[in-house]
Amino acid sequence: MDKSSVSRVISGKAELSATMAVRLSQVFDLSAEAWMGMQTAHSLMLARKHLAKMGVGGTELAPA
Repeated sequence: MDKSSVSRVISGKAELSATMAVRLSQVFDLSAEAWMGMQTAHSLMLARKHLAKMGVGGTELAPA
């Protein structure tokens, strides 16, 4: 895990990868699943904000 990868995740320029989650779990007392759960929650929050800005509720489905 190099400093630039960590820096990109912290700055929001990259998402946490599964590999990085496993590595973080080896350094900190938190499971890889917990790290990935935080990433997923953060990604969903950003997606909801983006859709809200566009005036889309997020529950509407486009016709197939």
